[in-house]
Amino acid sequence: MVVMERLLAGGVTAMIAAMIAAMIAAMIAAVALGCGVDPPTEGEKCLGTPCAEGLYCKRPTGKSKGKCERLPDVGQDCSDAECVQGARCETENPGTAEAARVCVELDPVGAPCMGHDPCATEYCPAGFCAERPLEGEPCPADICGENLFCRDEVCE
Repeated sequence: MVVMERLLAGGVTAMIAAMIAAMIAAMIAAVALGCGVDPPTEGEKCLGTPCAEGLYCKRPTGKSKGKCERLPDVGQDCSDAECVQGARCETENPGTAEAARVCVELDPVGAPCMGHDPCATEYCPAGFCAERPLEGEPCPADICGENLFCRDEVCE
């Protein structure tokens, strides 16, 4: 009986040691991701970590691993990714057999809009893309120009 208890104790000790080693390895990997280790670049494998700027992790359907690829540019398919900066993903020919998700340029100031997202300035106060309010100007939509914030409905 004593021999059996010692064997079990030894096995449990080895199992605990293996679990601790795995936990330490996982913690080291997690720290490395946030402490000076560069994100994967184009063509490199990615798994749950963001790719370098301008890239995304393209994963085959149902898979957790993928490869870093460039974000789609204007005119390219964006059915599984965001678009490059300055573009948005939009459905072309909705409701038809030719419907596709394609990157299109953001709308310039003066273009008609319904919501802030389509505008290059991300500001659509009255149905048209507009420049964001500057310091001292009213901010009824709680949106201000770069490095400003809205306080008491005025950009500061």
